[in-house]
Amino acid sequence: MASPAQLLLVAVNHLLSRETWARQRLAPFAGESFSVSTGLIDFHYRIVDGGLLDAIDEAGDGGVVIQIDPQEFLHSPPFLHSALLGKLHITGNAALADALAFVASNLRWDAEADFATYLGDIPARRLVMGFKSFAGGARQTLIGAARNFHEFIVEEKQLVTSPSDIATFSQEVSALRDSVSRLEKRIERLLPSNK
Repeated sequence: MASPAQLLLVAVNHLLSRETWARQRLAPFAGESFSVSTGLIDFHYRIVDGGLLDAIDEAGDGGVVIQIDPQEFLHSPPFLHSALLGKLHITGNAALADALAFVASNLRWDAEADFATYLGDIPARRLVMGFKSFAGGARQTLIGAARNFHEFIVEEKQLVTSPSDIATFSQEVSALRDSVSRLEKRIERLLPSNK
């Protein structure tokens, strides 16, 4: 059975093989290595001649280390990897890091072209459009469910106080504090001073 590092390698090399610009961007760094660390699992790769990648046991010194917080990955919007790219912690060779970041932010999977190889152009197009429609509908369903859950715990069950109620309460407390302060000053003026 293939390891996660090997599966990722096959997928990335497939994308790179279709994009000449990406391979040209990485080719000058042939022989350089980089690691992707998630805190749970580490992936180590070397750039080979032609701008493709090869899996290695451990990245050498002077390479690039890309750290991904799994929590950030889970909280990034689906299909919006640019949101995740801004939250990566990258250390090491600046030129290689720049090339990797550029390729990662601009490399896209052309699913329609891949499916067209096996299904033909029209079925591939319909399959991709159907998936996009399904994904959009699923996203809207999840957003709606989250809103309904929020309304249920805030409005109906009142398990959590709403931000507007907290703001109103805070304003009322401030107004009460100011009123008490004014009342104390009035009382001080009415009482005879002890001189």
